[in-house]
Amino acid sequence: MPTIESIRSTLRKQCSTTAGEDGEKFAENWLANSGWTFEKIAQGKCNLAEELKKYGGKRPDYLIEVDSGSVILADAKYHSTEDCTKFTLTDGELGKYRSLAKFCEDSFPDKVFDVVFMLFPKECDGNKFVWVHLCEFDNGTATTLGGKPATEVDLSDRGGLWCENA
Repeated sequence: MPTIESIRSTLRKQCSTTAGEDGEKFAENWLANSGWTFEKIAQGKCNLAEELKKYGGKRPDYLIEVDSGSVILADAKYHSTEDCTKFTLTDGELGKYRSLAKFCEDSFPDKVFDVVFMLFPKECDGNKFVWVHLCEFDNGTATTLGGKPATEVDLSDRGGLWCENA
């Protein structure tokens, strides 16, 4: 018999806004337990920095400090993945992430920035995720998502890039 929590989870997966909120919750939980230094970035339609807006970029969900010269711009995604085999983003959204990277590189030339997705497959209910680097989409497969041009990457053969999220 399904629990109230499993029913709630199923319903929240159907809406991109609530699924996004759940993905961020899963990511923040993992990051808080990882021991890594990170900052959550406030999200909202009205608080996008003007300079980033000029670049056409979007905010990441988290800044993760790798070392004094490197920062990960992490974005949590809670997507359907065809049973953990594929990750697809629209080309328009990918362009915004590339613009984010360009904005950060231009604004902070002494730092190295990597845009990385913490992909939580909906099929796994937030219990595990895989790291996917933005540059992987450069060699992805053209497809469509919601009728829009998109690119997908293969999630097989990722070994140590899968993480449990208990």
